[in-house]
Amino acid sequence: MSVTRVIAAWCCLLLLGAAGGARAATAKLYIAATGGTQVYVVDVATNTLAKTLEVGKSPHGIAATTDGRWLWIATEGDGKLHKIDAVRDVETASFDLGPYQQEIEISNDGRLIYTGRFMDGCYDVFDTVKESVVARIPVDGNPHNVVKAANDDRYMYLSPMSIDPDTAAKSAIKRGILRDCAGKAKTAYLPNDKIYIADTRTNTVVGTIPVGGSPRPIAASDDGKRLYADIDGFLGFLVIDLQARKVIERVKFPLVTDDEKTTFSRAHGIWLTPDQKEVWTASVNHGVVYAYDRTTDPVRLIARIPVGAAPYWISFSPDDRTGYISLSEGDAIAVIDVATHALVKTIQLPKGSGPKTTQVVVAPAS
Repeated sequence: MSVTRVIAAWCCLLLLGAAGGARAATAKLYIAATGGTQVYVVDVATNTLAKTLEVGKSPHGIAATTDGRWLWIATEGDGKLHKIDAVRDVETASFDLGPYQQEIEISNDGRLIYTGRFMDGCYDVFDTVKESVVARIPVDGNPHNVVKAANDDRYMYLSPMSIDPDTAAKSAIKRGILRDCAGKAKTAYLPNDKIYIADTRTNTVVGTIPVGGSPRPIAASDDGKRLYADIDGFLGFLVIDLQARKVIERVKFPLVTDDEKTTFSRAHGIWLTPDQKEVWTASVNHGVVYAYDRTTDPVRLIARIPVGAAPYWISFSPDDRTGYISLSEGDAIAVIDVATHALVKTIQLPKGSGPKTTQVVVAPAS
């Protein structure tokens, strides 16, 4: 869900609440605990754990409608899509989409959900009104991440990662027969080094952007002009011009300590602050989050934030005050003050929870 639309929804609901004398909206951080079956809910106002939702095996993808009313969770372990009432934090329905569901994104009207099937080379398009898959988009590699530009969801940007084809084939054999978008048994896996552009009017691929490696998490600016991408094999991130559909900058992380210079790491987790001025991303093995000023050309490093074990995903509160970093190996969430770029708190989660993807949602009043 776009941060800009979250802010707009929150401000509108707060004004309505003030006029009616009631609390209008609640900002909540949802955390997918891939090590179990839970989604944890943190109260953004207090930065404390407020609730635990049981959804299904290995929750992975999170997306919310622009009004914050409904939350959707994809569970990788049982291949389901779960519909959550974000006001009451209860599941109201679930749908079996097939194995290994990954990250998801939802159209601005709340109608279509895009979700990758990791081992099948296919992105499903789920219609929330018809409650069924209405289109499938074939890609190379392993469908993993997907984002949109907040102010214009004409396109979905698909980021299939790429694992070794032989390893993928062996994994498929262990997990059972998997099928491609056409429903045929999958016999081969193709590596991928590009980001796909899918037109949401036709649900077809209308372009690709070569990135020179296996793409991982991506983030689009609200105006749809820039895409920022982590890729395997490059300790940093890419800046992509979406109008020209090409990489215009490769930004390497500065390695400061001797440990950083000698220890392998990878970039994972990337997002923009709500005011769109900064892009944050992380070095997993080094336990560092980097904040860059994206209003300059080229982008400029403005902060280096040590956060702890294995930073993996990044979200922000809609008021632009707080950044949330999931620490997948530390079973925790690092809370960062955006203004000072300082770690102010760590929210500890149950051991073995393995928090990864996160999203802040502003739920309306009941």
